[in-house]
Amino acid sequence: MEQLILKLSILVVLVVGIIYMAMSFIPILVLKDSKKDEDGDEDK
Repeated sequence: MEQLILKLSILVVLVVGIIYMAMSFIPILVLKDSKKDEDGDEDK
C-alpha cells in the first residue's frame, strides 16, 4: 500500500512539474513565433 501511495505522489509531482513547465514555456514559443512572423513579413 505504501508503494502505491509513493508511486501516486511521484506521478502527481511529475504531472504538476510538466504542466508548470508547459505553462511557462508555451508563452515563450508563442512570442518567438509572433516575432518570426513579423521578421518574415519584413524580409518579404
